[in-house]
Amino acid sequence: MRHAISESQLYIRSSEAHDLNHSQSCRTEQPISRLVELALKRYDKALREYKPRQPMDVVWQSGS
Repeated sequence: MRHAISESQLYIRSSEAHDLNHSQSCRTEQPISRLVELALKRYDKALREYKPRQPMDVVWQSGS
């Protein structure tokens, strides 16, 4: 029987992303996990609001 549920973990392999997240965490006094969650939510919202001008825009944008 399990008594504790382990939380999911995210491993950041980009040193630039890690450094940015750590410095933002120090400045805002927010946990790193909270900052990652907020950034991903904002990115998800931006992607949902993005309206391609032409069908091929989807192909070209997904590669960047």
